[in-house]
Amino acid sequence: SQPTPFQHFWSLAIEEQFYLIFPLIVLACMKIGGRRLLTWVCAVAAIASIALMWLQRADFDRIYYGTDTRVAELLFGVLLALWWSRRDRITSGRTASQPAWDAVGIAATIGILGAWFTVNEMSPKLAMGGFPIYAALSTLLIYSATRPGLVSRIFSNSALRWAGLLSYGLYLYHWPIFLFLSQDRTGLSTAPLFILRMAVTLGLSLLSYFLLEMPIRRRTLLTTSRSAATAGFAGVTIVALCAFAVTLHTPKSSVPYANMKVTGFGHTLAELNPTKRPKPSTTEPSTVWIIGDSGGMDLSPALAAAMEATGSTRFVFGAGPGFGLTVGIDWRKDFREEIERDHPDVAVLMVGGWDTKFLIKNGKAEYEKVVDEMISLLTDNGIKVLLLPIMPGGKFDVTTTNKIFAEVAARHPGMVDNPSVDSALTAPDGSTPRYWIDTDGTVHLLRKADGWHLCQEGARNLASLIVTRLTELGWSTPVISEWEDGAWQQAFQYNDPVGVCDGI
Repeated sequence: SQPTPFQHFWSLAIEEQFYLIFPLIVLACMKIGGRRLLTWVCAVAAIASIALMWLQRADFDRIYYGTDTRVAELLFGVLLALWWSRRDRITSGRTASQPAWDAVGIAATIGILGAWFTVNEMSPKLAMGGFPIYAALSTLLIYSATRPGLVSRIFSNSALRWAGLLSYGLYLYHWPIFLFLSQDRTGLSTAPLFILRMAVTLGLSLLSYFLLEMPIRRRTLLTTSRSAATAGFAGVTIVALCAFAVTLHTPKSSVPYANMKVTGFGHTLAELNPTKRPKPSTTEPSTVWIIGDSGGMDLSPALAAAMEATGSTRFVFGAGPGFGLTVGIDWRKDFREEIERDHPDVAVLMVGGWDTKFLIKNGKAEYEKVVDEMISLLTDNGIKVLLLPIMPGGKFDVTTTNKIFAEVAARHPGMVDNPSVDSALTAPDGSTPRYWIDTDGTVHLLRKADGWHLCQEGARNLASLIVTRLTELGWSTPVISEWEDGAWQQAFQYNDPVGVCDGI
């Protein structure tokens, strides 16, 4: 669940692939058709890369890390070099068009700086053309800054030139340093911490530049084939030994349910044993079926205990990690089988998080159709549905998904309800923290370390809210016995990862 210090090596991997393969393409194209063929090959490859990015825009990780989806950014530079290196374009003096290029360069700089401060690295817009647009701005800036003019003078600043010389080291070393020198370890606030991080990064980059990078480039280090081979063999050996050591006994993930498979969870009917029975005059106890992802899985023990306290004798566990309506699971078949087998009265739904990619790719209307189909399947079989919004506190914007749930619920009056769950998971100040501390010092631990999955108190609050709402709707009998501090708190859900709900 923690970032690896080698996370940024993905970009170096793409560059190395480019360095390995592209020279062969250049040689082949120049041999067969010269510069014209090479230009066309690069242009078509760049367009194909952008098309691949667009087609896979719902799978952000695939786009972000894929060589084929990012190579257009490298090819923009290749196309600039091919265009610029034509003999009729080679000039060292200022041309009449330079003021226009200065304007373009300044505009590109403003666009790049604006992106740094306004575009989140997980923004879906990046997968919808943001990456090539940013690369195009960079390409325009490079051309403008390497021609005599205003932009060239600005970027000739010695500090920026040194940053360029050290750029490889700055990139290579900054990420692990930033991870290690954290706010928790240093106790520093944002500004002093940034200064410390940059000072250490700069110092290490300078040492690397003068003691390692430049000596190798100037052939004053590893000067013989034997020394270079020895260094290479030693490096490969160290990597192999480390890889073997860390994978010999692979630790379990610290992400909740990361070690589980969706196929390992089905619909399980549990026979409950209520200590009391509701009065004969009240509504019959309901058989509740919980449908959901890992959030619903965390809720399940508490909700089953709460339903048992209403006099219910049956509860259907139907939540598992990674469940979504659009992620390839055949819920239509599974739901029909469950309905025929156990005849649930009420379904509590906690879905939507895993459908975000589908929503981004296909739009609100298409996802709404899927949700409505699922709700209709349940209600047509007489099942009343409590369609919960996605829990607050996650890292994604769920506004659109929750709006769809509210609209679908409104189309099924009397059979579907869409209550707010915020009050169960918020602190007195209205925030949605992992925990909050009462005035008497009591710690209220609502969530696991990721800030979203539920610990016992969060599950208890949410289950209580749900049962209260079911009672208000007349879909269940009221709670008639204590349940909040029962054995359900020892369920495995609250010890995954190990010790995650033991304290803050």
